[in-house]
Amino acid sequence: MTVKFQPDVCLNRDPAGWGMWLLGHALEHEDFRIACLDLSTPIVIPDFDIRSWSDEPKFVTGWLQNHQALHQALDQVTGVEEIDYSLVDLAKDDQFYLWLDDHKSGHQSLRSVLGIG
Repeated sequence: MTVKFQPDVCLNRDPAGWGMWLLGHALEHEDFRIACLDLSTPIVIPDFDIRSWSDEPKFVTGWLQNHQALHQALDQVTGVEEIDYSLVDLAKDDQFYLWLDDHKSGHQSLRSVLGIG
């Protein structure tokens, strides 16, 4: 299976880069969801629309919470231990880049455990 989440980093406040990140990210989460359905005991992972985006604070909060719910479900299935991705202020560069690095590592671990890529 080809890794669709490339590049898995972008610059903060770069709408084009963030849009590409969101799309690749959503495609990889779909691969994770399908991989979990293909397990010997199929596991259903929530399917939130994580491609959509708005800079409105309420939307960002909801997106971060839904995204965290996806990762919590994946972590339970795979045994991967990740940070709480909902605890970030994406408007702050230092937090954004740390979050992005942690997220990149988390996805690498998930790909490895699920045999993706």
